[in-house]
Amino acid sequence: MTFAIAAVAVACNSQPSPAPSVPGTGAPASGTPASAAPATGTPVTGAPTSAATTTIRAYFFRGTLGQNGGLLPVERLVAQLEPAGATERAALEALIAGPSAAELAASPPLYSLMPEGTRVLAYDIGPNGVRTVDLSGEFEAAGSANAKGRLAQVVYTLTQFPGVTDVRFKIDGRAITVFTDARLPLDPPVDRLDYADQLPVVLIDTPAWGAALGNPAHLTGLADAFEAQFLVRILDAGGNELAKASVMASCGSGCRGTFDTTLPYSVAAAGPGRVQAYELSEVDGSIVNLTEYPELLNP
Repeated sequence: MTFAIAAVAVACNSQPSPAPSVPGTGAPASGTPASAAPATGTPVTGAPTSAATTTIRAYFFRGTLGQNGGLLPVERLVAQLEPAGATERAALEALIAGPSAAELAASPPLYSLMPEGTRVLAYDIGPNGVRTVDLSGEFEAAGSANAKGRLAQVVYTLTQFPGVTDVRFKIDGRAITVFTDARLPLDPPVDRLDYADQLPVVLIDTPAWGAALGNPAHLTGLADAFEAQFLVRILDAGGNELAKASVMASCGSGCRGTFDTTLPYSVAAAGPGRVQAYELSEVDGSIVNLTEYPELLNP
C-alpha cells in the first residue's frame, strides 16, 4: 500500500458537539439502499460566487504509532460560497489537496490517505442531512488497505457543517453500497460513529491542530476514556504548565462521549504553546493515551 505523507496535527447515544454541536454523530439515516435509489438531492454545480471567506476543518492522520495518533482536524481558509453546499464541497477539495508544507515539517507529521488523483465529480444535497459525494475511481482503486481511514477523512470533513449528518458515496457516477474488497458497508449512508475507531482516545475537535487558542481556551470533542474522565492542560513553549483541569465526557469506558470545557490560562504575550489531553496509568501514574496539539497562545 502506498500513500502520501501529508502534513500536520461505541457509541453512546449522545451526539458529539464541538461548538455547540458537531453534526454527523446521529444514528445512520434509514431509507432505500443506495444501489436501488441513489440520492436525488440538489446538485452543487455551476459557477459559485463568494464575497467572503470562512475557516473550515480538514481531517488528517497524525504520523505516529501508539499514543497521539488517529484522526484530527486542521484549519483551512476557503471561500464562503453560494449556492448552498458549495462551501462544503470546497472543504472536500481542501481535504484532497492534503497537508501543507509547514504541517509536513511538524514532528510528528500529519498524513492523508486520500489517493493521488482523486477528484470530486459531483456533490449533491439530499434530504435529512444526507450529502452524496461522487469521487473519481482513484478513491476506490487504492484498494482495501486503509480504506476505512480514507472514508473517515471524507465523512468527518463533511459532517463538520451544521445540518450535515450522513454521507452517501458514488464512484465515477455509480452508487456503491460496499467499499472495495475490504467490504465496508456504505448502505445506509454513513456517519461519524461508523468511524469512531479511527479516532484517538480523546479527539480535540476544537480548536484544531495548530490553531489560535482563545483565552479562556474552549475545548470540545469526543472521548472514550476510562470512566469518561481524563485530564487537559495547557503548556507554554518551554513546557511550563499554565493551566490544568479534569474533564468528564458524556460517556466513557467503551463508548464515545462528548466533552465541552473552558480553561483559562495566563501568558504574558502571544506565542506558541501546546494543549494536551491524556489519562494517567493505573499502574505507575504516567501519562497514557496522549493527544497533543501545537497552538498559538493568547494573553
